[in-house]
Amino acid sequence: QILPYRIHKEPQRFIQRVQVILRWIRFLRFAFPLFRMGIKLQDQVRSVFKTRRQRWTSDMARQLRLDRPSMIFSDIQKLQSLAKVQTALARIPSTFTL
Repeated sequence: QILPYRIHKEPQRFIQRVQVILRWIRFLRFAFPLFRMGIKLQDQVRSVFKTRRQRWTSDMARQLRLDRPSMIFSDIQKLQSLAKVQTALARIPSTFTL
C-alpha cells in the first residue's frame, strides 16, 4: 500500500495530492531553465570582471615600467644618445677649429 488512505474512499484527498505533485512538476519545469540561465549569466559576469581585473593589472604593470625603467634600459638609452652625439660630431668637417 503506497498511500496512507484508500483512493476510492477519499477521492478528493487523492486529487488534492495529485494537484500538489503537478504544481511541483510545473514549478520545476520553470525553475530548472531559469537556474541554468542564472548560472550562464553568472559565468558571463565573472568573465567580464576577470577581464577587467587583468586589464587593470597589466595597465598598472605597464605604468610601473614606464615610471621606473630598469637600470639596463636607462644605460642602453644613454649609450644610444652618446652614439648619436658621436655621429653628429663625426659629420662636422675636421677643418672646423675653435
